[in-house]
Amino acid sequence: MRIYRCYNDSSPKVGDIVALDDNEIQHLAAARRIRPGDQAILINGRGGEFAATIAESHKRALTLRVDQILRQKDRPAFTLRLAAAITKGADYDDMMQRAVELGITHFQPLFTERVAVELDPIRTDKRVERWKRLAIESLKQCERLWLPVIEPPIHIDAFLTKAPEAEERRIVLRERAKGFPALHRLAAETAYPRIPLSLLIGPEGGWTEKEFQAFEESGCSYASLGVEAVLRAETASLTALAILLGIQL
Repeated sequence: MRIYRCYNDSSPKVGDIVALDDNEIQHLAAARRIRPGDQAILINGRGGEFAATIAESHKRALTLRVDQILRQKDRPAFTLRLAAAITKGADYDDMMQRAVELGITHFQPLFTERVAVELDPIRTDKRVERWKRLAIESLKQCERLWLPVIEPPIHIDAFLTKAPEAEERRIVLRERAKGFPALHRLAAETAYPRIPLSLLIGPEGGWTEKEFQAFEESGCSYASLGVEAVLRAETASLTALAILLGIQL
């Protein structure tokens, strides 16, 4: 018997009836032809995972009856923020999804000097909602229980002037970074994961000299992946996150 994975951000009790939103209805009722009596796993993105049964299912409504609490996990004890320059096309969205799978707690899209993407407020809101939906899909697929905070895009200057979390360290990944410490060593020296860490990834074409000056003035650290090749932004992001994930194990 197939068990479907669903999302709802409530905190239900056993026996509660939970109504899914339009995105879940479209995905499950229309695309997969789910039926009453089918089994489901419900996650709420806040540490909860529940066994459930489909109570009602049609094109305009889909409800679940919560049968059992399977897991209840506390919020991650660490902060790992990926602050990544926005790139064109679907690769950026795909990178964000993979980052959710790896275990980021925050995702911060960045406008930089060399970012060629322009978003008005309406398009920005729609893009953020899309990132949230994609993050939920990744959460369901990889069976993580905490939905990362998807932060609105801001310019790199605004990010650097924003007050950091207590003890937060900001590490800028550099290409051709001979002479800079390897990421895993620098992260260990900064006491990550016990303190918050933000990893800054540049755009296609890299950071500008003006941005490097701003990094230095704001107290950022530089790190290298230890490779001579110039990696695509998406590749560098996921490689760096895999390294940081390994430190936690």
